[in-house]
Amino acid sequence: MQDLFTEDCLVYGSSLAGAVHQGRDAVKQHIVELQNAFPDLVFYIEDLVADGVNVFIRWLARGTHKGQLWDYPGTGEERLLRGSMMCKVKEGNQRITDMYFYWSISSVYSLL
Repeated sequence: MQDLFTEDCLVYGSSLAGAVHQGRDAVKQHIVELQNAFPDLVFYIEDLVADGVNVFIRWLARGTHKGQLWDYPGTGEERLLRGSMMCKVKEGNQRITDMYFYWSISSVYSLL
């Protein structure tokens, strides 16, 4: 985790409530919540473009919704989630400083 994010990183759009996760510890907590909700979650990168400082990723994730995520309790059903993200990388140490998530609307509705 320390090798991926800067200490003062910001992650936007990773929840439906629009919460901003500030700092490496908050991002780590969010990842733990995601793992608890989808313990078998696997991400697949569908497209990736990098320009030196920015990295754009379109992804697909598949997992079983076993625990609560945001305000939605686990259903025990497999879910297919789609989205994209844009990361800003700090030059020199190649760690993420900012990350923006964009969820596919059908992915969000699949959780309801």
